[in-house]
Amino acid sequence: MSDLYTADKDETPTASGDGDGAQISAKNQSDVVDALVAEMNPANPTEETQYRTALNNSYSEIQALIPDFQFPDGLDVPIIPTVNIQVNVRVPFGIELALKGLPPYDISDVGEIKLIGAGIRKDLPIPILDVSAGVFYQSMSIGDVLVAKNIAVHAEVGKTLGIPGIKISPFIGAGMDKSTVDLSYTIAGGTLPGVEADKEMSFNMTGENQFRANVGLSLQIAVLHIQGEYSIGKYQAVALNLGVSFK
Repeated sequence: MSDLYTADKDETPTASGDGDGAQISAKNQSDVVDALVAEMNPANPTEETQYRTALNNSYSEIQALIPDFQFPDGLDVPIIPTVNIQVNVRVPFGIELALKGLPPYDISDVGEIKLIGAGIRKDLPIPILDVSAGVFYQSMSIGDVLVAKNIAVHAEVGKTLGIPGIKISPFIGAGMDKSTVDLSYTIAGGTLPGVEADKEMSFNMTGENQFRANVGLSLQIAVLHIQGEYSIGKYQAVALNLGVSFK
């Protein structure tokens, strides 16, 4: 590809990125002919001249085999909002179990979306402050195209401020994330140079968002529980939790 094509820029945006897609087009005739002659590996100068003459004479046919290609523009998706249901259960010894997810649902032209996660958190016996640590795992799949998995180990430090009828708990925390994304899809034949038949593609990505810090505030009024949290790392995230507590 690099022997035959040139691009108008070095990078092209991902589906959720921003900017125009890169365009690749054939190099000028002399560069393409040089590349093809080198591939033919002529045995002597006379043979090289013959190859070069034949290629230049039939270059219009060769050029038709090196079509231009425009990569798609980025969709410019700065955030990806999601909604899920989570249930937390307190058990003895200061342990809290969590389970979250959504019933699978279909999106036309995309496929079935599934989301499930589970975690465990434990209170730590630290005087004065409220300290907890835990681990959480979640998996999201979109049709047969994408499977994203994440495991997070985290710890939080906070303090509950008791006001009659209201509990306010500011907190800060830190954690480590490990995430992977597996992608697989089909490139339709004829849409890419040199790809005549449908081609199955797949690859794996490991997330860069490893260390993160978070700050938040939890508010409980009677049985109503509201929690907001902002996470800072390679990527930023905002979470808002609304729930009801049963004791």
